[in-house]
Amino acid sequence: MERCVAVIIKNNDKFLVAQRTDTNEWASPGGHMMPGESPRQAIIRETQEEVNTGIINPIMIGQIDNPDKQEYYFIAEDYSTEPRADGKEMKKAIWVNREELNNMNLYPPFEKFLEIYDNIGSGNEVVISDEIGTTDYNSATDKKKYKWVGDLNKTVYIKNGGVRKAIRREINSDETVDEFTVKDFYKLNTYRKNKGMAELINFERVKTKMDKIFLSEDNAGNSTTTQPASSVDTPKEAFWKRAKEQTYGVELEMLNMTTSKARKILDNLGLTEKGWKAVYDGSLGSDGAEIVTPPLKYEDMKDLEKVIQKCNEAGAISGASTNAGLHIHIGAGEWDKKKMKTINPTISPESMRSLVNIMNRYEKLLMKGVGVDKRQVGTYTKETNKQTLSELNSTTNLTYDKIQNAYYQLSSPYNQWAKDRYHALNLDPFYNKNGKGHGTVEFRYGQFGDNDKDKKMDFNHLKPQIDMVLALTQYAKDNPDIKDLKKLEIKRDYDEKNDSQEKIAERNQTRYGLMSKLLDDLNITGDNMEETRKYWLRKFKF
Repeated sequence: MERCVAVIIKNNDKFLVAQRTDTNEWASPGGHMMPGESPRQAIIRETQEEVNTGIINPIMIGQIDNPDKQEYYFIAEDYSTEPRADGKEMKKAIWVNREELNNMNLYPPFEKFLEIYDNIGSGNEVVISDEIGTTDYNSATDKKKYKWVGDLNKTVYIKNGGVRKAIRREINSDETVDEFTVKDFYKLNTYRKNKGMAELINFERVKTKMDKIFLSEDNAGNSTTTQPASSVDTPKEAFWKRAKEQTYGVELEMLNMTTSKARKILDNLGLTEKGWKAVYDGSLGSDGAEIVTPPLKYEDMKDLEKVIQKCNEAGAISGASTNAGLHIHIGAGEWDKKKMKTINPTISPESMRSLVNIMNRYEKLLMKGVGVDKRQVGTYTKETNKQTLSELNSTTNLTYDKIQNAYYQLSSPYNQWAKDRYHALNLDPFYNKNGKGHGTVEFRYGQFGDNDKDKKMDFNHLKPQIDMVLALTQYAKDNPDIKDLKKLEIKRDYDEKNDSQEKIAERNQTRYGLMSKLLDDLNITGDNMEETRKYWLRKFKF
């Protein structure tokens, strides 16, 4: 079935429209969904591709189901950069008011979208979605348009737990909110098409059924029959449930800390018996130590926080200028060299290839976001090997041993000092260690600190990096067919002394938009991911 998305982007009373290169007609950003994409992911991607901006928190205002086509309609009032046409699909992008649109040569699907926009959520119509069980469209006898006679901003208590949960998702509200406006209710899913006809139901006709969902504000506190919340997860909740089921491990490198001191910290916290280790790292010298965790679950984050706190109290330092960083591993299954197979794999060969392609596209942006030292990028945190990527993407019937053959370009597998391990995404731990790997893939670009002078080990810098790694890996698992993504070429860093403020702002604005889109695609959104999102955007303020 064909699936399409479109978005109206507003700036106060102005609408963004772009002129198509094929028909010269004016339209809003939109297009076809790709396999594995959610409607929200698709419209964010399409907007970035066509008008070079990242929309923030797009709200779905409608969905139309036809026998051979599904259409999803969004509104966005917040975006990352000033839109501009891509020059390929769109040759011009401008802001116009609603009246001006009436005199323009519009793309027919956009005209239909405008009709939906004009009527939905404005108080001119009442539209009830069959998805929330408020009415049966087949029983409706009058298909005319009716006006809402009440106040759209009236506060109502919504009795149905599943509906409350769905509205919270649409308006980005936290789980404690139980009161919404009537307009909030209609944001849930306000436009449906059934049997080829838009069916608009008179509010008074279904009032008795609506009363089962709406309780007046006065009676909200007296209700004793509230249904339990729905157990059905939203797509974002389901994604993070899967992501948090993954195991991960961390290598914490630090200076001003000996191995014996680090080991004592672990002993005092009772973590040595749980498999935590303090080891000597030759690259750090005698004044350095490395703490290595066992496989962890998401809830074990609290132990990491305690360890970092104690290391800080002991005077340990880490960061870009110290040559000490952090590496995050994700459990992937163990590779057995003798049997040439993987034991208990948690990531398929296809998903591993997807992960390599995703990292190749975004690794420069990610390393800018963390603040990786330039010297590390050319030595111990290299970008994806182009030959590896080419061989992976051209290989059919992909297997783990074929990935191994493509990955090792500079040295042979099972070499303790394999040069191929020094990449931002390192597959060596999956294969190495005497032919039986650690069972992980490693992300080597991790680092503490906001700048060269910041040497504090901060848990609030570590957690966002773990969240990112879990999301990247889960996204690759959910989308195993990703190949041939264009690499994001991030321009040189600006010169704070010599570059103009306008030039610095323009560069950061572009990076901010790219990072925002990545965070949206990876479901790093909402209140529970607010701090993670702030961390990844902090270096691109403009």
